[in-house]
Order: sequence, then C-alpha cells, then structure tokens
Amino acid sequence: FGQLEQGKTYIKPLYAVTKLEVTYMMESTKIYHSGLICSRLARQYRQQNQQRRHRKYLRRARQFLAQMKYCIEAKGGNNLHRFLLMEADIEAASSSRSIDIAKAAYNKAISCSARSGHIHDTALAYELAGAYFMSAPTVVNPRSHGASHEDATDNAFWSRQYLSNALSLYDEWGATAKVQQMRATYPQDQFIVTSEGTNGGRQPGQARHTTDARMCIETAHKMFAEINLDVL
Repeated sequence: FGQLEQGKTYIKPLYAVTKLEVTYMMESTKIYHSGLICSRLARQYRQQNQQRRHRKYLRRARQFLAQMKYCIEAKGGNNLHRFLLMEADIEAASSSRSIDIAKAAYNKAISCSARSGHIHDTALAYELAGAYFMSAPTVVNPRSHGASHEDATDNAFWSRQYLSNALSLYDEWGATAKVQQMRATYPQDQFIVTSEGTNGGRQPGQARHTTDARMCIETAHKMFAEINLDVL
C-alpha cells in the first residue's frame, strides 16, 4: 500500500519470525518484501536528493537480492519472478541506470510472473513500473538541446499502460481494498478506461488490462489446469 516508512519497521520482526519458521515460503517472503521496501525507499530518497539514505537502502536492497538468488539456487526456482521484480526495482532506484534498462527489467519480471500464473505479483510488477514512469526523469536526446515533448509523452504513455494493467489485475484477484487505494493514490487520468459492457464483474468505464496481459494470465491458468497432481 506504499507505506514505506511503516513497512521498514517490519523488517526486523520478520527476521524474528523466520527464526522460528524456517520454511522456504517464509524465508523467501521475508526476503522479497524486505528487498522491495528497501529498493522503493532508495528510489524515494533519490528523488528527495538524500544521497546518503539512497545509497544505504540501495545497498540493503542488493543484499536482499543476493539472498533471494541463493534461495533460488539452493531450493528451487519458484521465486524466479520475484527475484526479477526485485532486480527491476533496484535498476529503477539506481541513479546510473537508463530508463530503457529499467523498463526492460520490469517487462521481464511482468512476463515471468504472468506466465507463472501469479496474478498478484504481476499486478505489483505493473504498479511499480507505472509508478516509476510517473516520476522517471525525461530522457534527453544527445543530438538535441534538451528533453523533447515526445519523451515526456512517452513516459506518460507507459505509466498509464502499466498502472491500468495493475488496477485491472488487482481487481481480478479480488483485492478490493488495493483497487480503492490505487484510485485514491494515483490521478484518475493515469487509468485507461473503456466504455464496453461489464466483463468479469467490472463496471463500464473501469480500467482493464491489455490483451497481452490477459493472454499471459489465461494461458498460465490453462497450463496449470492440465497438470495431473495424482500422476506427479
């Protein structure tokens, strides 16, 4: 829900819990959420020009990324999509990275999450990417004398695409409170709307995710439905 200052106070208690509960799920969840809190704080402090805090939390985020990588290598790749999202958010928080690199990293995390059938993580990846493009610095063409209107428009286009997909997937997942929080947090012009009839419980005019995102989710659902657990 974006409460980063409050969220960082939960990192130490999470470690205390995982000392008692050492399952792969608890360990990976602790690393995942702690890492994203740190990378988002790093991005926030970078925007506020607080370089010392930016470096501190970026370093912590990279440490959590290394821990997630070890978890995947030692215990299986169930959290590969989460590793990729952590990596993308670090790219977005790094002052030396270009927008194209961050965008490619987010798209990779989104694709992996969608193909794995993790709707909530796909929605989160879309939201983080959209939030990044809302505040991303406008790219300056080296052949021009400054940032162009087209560059700024491109950032606005991608923020709307990503945030609209996030809103729709949260709605599909049934996260009503999260949908309400997004509508209250982001400007309404950040959401692409449609005047078509209801679809899956959505009212006319509500945002829907794009065809590509829907196809990825539906394909993943079909793949998992065909798995015979008794045979396995």
